Amino acid sequence: MLSLKLKPTHKPIKQYYEELENFNKLGVVHETAVKAAFQKLLESCCQQFKWTLIQEYGIKRPKKQPLRVDWNTRN
Repeated sequence: MLSLKLKPTHKPIKQYYEELENFNKLGVVHETAVKAAFQKLLESCCQQFKWTLIQEYGIKRPKKQPLRVDWNTRN
């Protein structure tokens, strides 16, 4: 079983919240504005398992719009 080792005191978490605070000070609250900050956090989490983050991976669905998800793959 995989277990992510990540605490609120770890550097990637602190950086993520600092970036969110900076967006908040600028009055930016929409989801796409925080995308880059969250991407950095996900990438740091992926490193623990030697995974690569693939953003907005398209999943085809019959007769529906494709889903776009962030996906992890092992290197």
